Amino acid sequence: MSEESTQRFYLEVSKVFDGDESLEHEKIVALLRVALEKGAKGKMGIFTVCDMLAVVRNTTLKMVEGKDASFETILEDFSPEKRNKTLH
Repeated sequence: MSEESTQRFYLEVSKVFDGDESLEHEKIVALLRVALEKGAKGKMGIFTVCDMLAVVRNTTLKMVEGKDASFETILEDFSPEKRNKTLH
């Protein structure tokens, strides 16, 4: 998935989130469950998904605080090509 397709997917998910009548906290729990469950069953595995969630959380908190932060490297940092390289 490229940055462009990731952005499109993000916008689609945002529309669904905004258009759904569930309470905000219910939608947030559902989104996090989907991310964790799909990642745990997929190639990333639960531990990598949790690492990624921590990076996204920390980056978002920095942005909210007005600090210099970006999501630019997250896609690259967690790409399968980079993740599958062992260091031994």
